[in-house]
Amino acid sequence: MKTLIHLNQIGYLTNLPKTAVVAGKASSFCICEKNSGKPVFAGLLGDEVFDAASGETVFPVDFSSLAIKGEYYLKAGNKKSPSFKICQNPFREVKKAVLKSFFLNRCGMPLHSEFAGEYRRKKCHIEKAMLISNPQITLDVRGGWHDSGNYCRYVLSGAVALAHMLYAYELFPESFKEEIKIPESGNGIPDILNECRWELEWLIKMQDKDGGVFYRAAAKEFPANIMPHEDCDEIFVYEKTASATAAFCAVCALASRIFAAFDKAFADELKKCAEKAWLWAVQNKKAKSNLSWPASNFYSYGDSNPADKIFWAAAEMHALTGSNLFEEAMLDDYENVDTASFSQSFSGGFGALSFVFSPKAKNLLLLDAFKTAFIYKADTICAMSKNSAYKTAVSGNKYLKDSNFEILSAAMVLIIANKISPNEDYVSAAIEQLNYILGKNPMGISYVTGFGEKCCQHPHHRPSTADGIDAPPKGLIVCGPNMEREDEYIRWLIPKGTPPAKCYVDKEYSYSTNETSLYTSACLLFVLGFFS
Repeated sequence: MKTLIHLNQIGYLTNLPKTAVVAGKASSFCICEKNSGKPVFAGLLGDEVFDAASGETVFPVDFSSLAIKGEYYLKAGNKKSPSFKICQNPFREVKKAVLKSFFLNRCGMPLHSEFAGEYRRKKCHIEKAMLISNPQITLDVRGGWHDSGNYCRYVLSGAVALAHMLYAYELFPESFKEEIKIPESGNGIPDILNECRWELEWLIKMQDKDGGVFYRAAAKEFPANIMPHEDCDEIFVYEKTASATAAFCAVCALASRIFAAFDKAFADELKKCAEKAWLWAVQNKKAKSNLSWPASNFYSYGDSNPADKIFWAAAEMHALTGSNLFEEAMLDDYENVDTASFSQSFSGGFGALSFVFSPKAKNLLLLDAFKTAFIYKADTICAMSKNSAYKTAVSGNKYLKDSNFEILSAAMVLIIANKISPNEDYVSAAIEQLNYILGKNPMGISYVTGFGEKCCQHPHHRPSTADGIDAPPKGLIVCGPNMEREDEYIRWLIPKGTPPAKCYVDKEYSYSTNETSLYTSACLLFVLGFFS
């Protein structure tokens, strides 16, 4: 077996644990300066550990006591690792690129070279859309972000991505002061909020006059691998659903609270939209996505159960207004909701997060329940991390679709738990989840484009495939290993029985392992915001 060294290819914070993994034959290691090759740290490998997720016996490496700033590589036997930095903020450029990737996914506007560089393109999807149930009715739904590797736009996934970004800004505002060179830069509003506003203004267009919210804008079929402005298929607006409306209500209330310090008129508009959506959602709880419509193969983003979104909406409306009405709604639902989850299917964690840090929250029963849920889940994640050779919070049989999101979401829970009850174990486990994403994983690859000597190069992302440019834009994160091998390409290339964490292919054809997504990028942004 050849020796492989897996570590965070971007860098390590000076004051936090620094770990790596060696797969192969070796007994000792040393850390060397990148330019001179001079050894600055040496030690013995830890005891061998069998890692079920990779099917390998590996050796842990710990060089946490090395706190000298610099650029290094790790050597074990006759093998050397990709280079990495040790400094106070190794993630600054990654964070900026991830945020900029949202701009590069904007729909309905041209991306000029001044802001997009070589990834410039023409405006796209600017025609009015037709209502799927009555094509005689047309709607202006221009704008927003392309959802993932295709050109659909979903309210629910957009709302969940926005929630990650808005809370990243609210909890870690110092991390988002830098401009990322978008058209709105320099207007006195942080660029993370400028980018959020682009999506929020699209969401407002998706609200009907009665307060209900259409759940997606999309063509009837997935587009070919073409540029956005070449996609001329007719766009349809799909029906109103309780889940989309409640998520819309929640994120508009959250955004209203945050934008009040920058643009009162916009904050007031968001509040009115949230109020109308709340009334529609609670009166239409059974309104679900009609999967009999054409293009029903499109993923419905957990649209079948609105309970957690209504709970989230109640919490955000309470944080905005302080009304006991919304607290009573939370009391009715919280026992049936996962209050420490931040996915599209289960987004109740945002409601708990809102209440825990809201100055308007007075109900001790709810406060204690939500804090306990975060601490319990964080303790569980820490235990899982300690039992993994790579320190990841995903067990060997749980590398499913969006495994990278699950790992980052675990880091998010740890970060929130640490804010509730400071604990070094939570921070250490959280940085290990980020280490995994940036190269300390069984594939030895950074799952973020443009960062790391060995990083993913061929994401399932139509603009990256169709633009004629060899390298994809920096800052795109892919969904990661998927043991269920849900696309034909990976089933052809990766044999059945391959260890779960190795069911990954860096090819644009593998949508089940290599697709990009808004919510995973936004969750990564939250984690990077904390560690920056």
